[in-house]
Amino acid sequence: MTVQNKVPPAAARALHEQLTAEFTPFEAVGTGLQLWAYRGGPWEALATFGFGG
Repeated sequence: MTVQNKVPPAAARALHEQLTAEFTPFEAVGTGLQLWAYRGGPWEALATFGFGG
């Protein structure tokens, strides 16, 4: 996930500090991964890889 893109370094550092201060760890379950490509827009779904159980 992209939170910020194409911002000055100072703005990125300030947001990182804010998010770090507010973050609460949590648990999650991953069922797989998706591979995407951006070729000038829009995003293109390339593949899905499910985790075997």
